[in-house]
Amino acid sequence: MLLATSAGGVDMNSLYKTTTWVGNATARDIDTGLDMTDGEGFVWIKNRDTARDHLLYDTIRGANVEGVPNNDQSITGTNNTRLTSFNSNGFSLGTNALVNESGDNIVAWSFKEAEGFLDIIEFSGNGVNGRALSHSLGETPGLIIIKNKGGGGYDWMVWHPDFSGTGYADKLNEFGSQSVSPGMLTAEPTSSVINLKNNDFVNGNAEVYMAYIFGNNDETVKCSSYSGNGGTQTVNVGFQPQWLLIKDTTRSEDWVIVDSVRTASNGTGKFLFPNKNAVEAERNNGATFVSTGFSLGNDNIINNSGSTYIYMAIAAA
Repeated sequence: MLLATSAGGVDMNSLYKTTTWVGNATARDIDTGLDMTDGEGFVWIKNRDTARDHLLYDTIRGANVEGVPNNDQSITGTNNTRLTSFNSNGFSLGTNALVNESGDNIVAWSFKEAEGFLDIIEFSGNGVNGRALSHSLGETPGLIIIKNKGGGGYDWMVWHPDFSGTGYADKLNEFGSQSVSPGMLTAEPTSSVINLKNNDFVNGNAEVYMAYIFGNNDETVKCSSYSGNGGTQTVNVGFQPQWLLIKDTTRSEDWVIVDSVRTASNGTGKFLFPNKNAVEAERNNGATFVSTGFSLGNDNIINNSGSTYIYMAIAAA
């Protein structure tokens, strides 16, 4: 696992990148500047202009093996016309419309595994309640995503420290809110392990899973919460973000992703919704990145009065 620091401090350019392109229906390379052949990582792709599925590829399952974060299907299926290889400076694409529709705007969010930022684990479940799964973050996790690789019907389970309790979880592929059932963890995670429940969503006997475990610190990635006020406010993260995942935990509401590349004319980030295949939405009262965090307008999805929101913010380079 790579370290998330360099001689001059944290080198975010080696850990994360938002990349956009216009599809041309021709096989091509996408240059992100990230070496996806050295160590583990994952790439999340979404067509911005057409209602098509999100796609998630990681270097453990391999190129061509895709997951769809907006549904609960298996993540073992292959497609040789979408993401076709991981490269030393990004990845290659085929001609498929989900990743390369001619004339459509498309985005990829690329993440590299590194201590203090992200750990990616493939593991076999054992059905034991409280099972300790070791991780290599070197710090207490801030956000955990686990997906059963097998047959359909298993959601993308999400744990965050500011849910209502340790046993609570949400589902990345759904509109709903946090719940203790089926849940994910039996205890607060530590700097070395997470303790899993014994359900088939996260730790069924002989089932195989992917876990994407993010850190929580003041340099690379911050996982926290804020209260909506229905007006305007600035959320202090401790750094300027370049990518943001937000979810209302009080109401059933969409997940939202905002990044610093896809912005409206007034500087607010355009919304994409991980739980559905919808096109990109321009929300003029949404989120704007500032030096200490992000500023919110009165958009009801991300700043509803009386709602509590969890977020994960990735630091700008």
